[in-house]
Amino acid sequence: MQQLSMLFEGLTSKKATAKEIKTAIQQEVESHPRFKEITDNLKLWKAELEMIKAQAKDNFDKELSALDDIKAGMENDKEKMTDIALTMFKNGEDNEFEYKGNKYYAKFSVNIKKI
Repeated sequence: MQQLSMLFEGLTSKKATAKEIKTAIQQEVESHPRFKEITDNLKLWKAELEMIKAQAKDNFDKELSALDDIKAGMENDKEKMTDIALTMFKNGEDNEFEYKGNKYYAKFSVNIKKI
């Protein structure tokens, strides 16, 4: 447990240093004379792009509904794959598989969350 705590402390320190560097770079960018002009134009273009996207989506109501169903099915399949891979891992089985000539394996990661 102590090792995990020490590694987490080091990771937190590295994240803080990275944030400081990114903040300094962002401040430098924002101090450029043309920054405000460019960002204002960008906001206008983004708003115009959103209007175009909204118009296109209005023409594809049926397809968007089908897309939502497909996304839900994909999430369900991912959950099933995770359950199967985790069960295989717990049973000491190899979780590699081949699909269209490519080899794949399940990769697990750990996320640390504050309690």
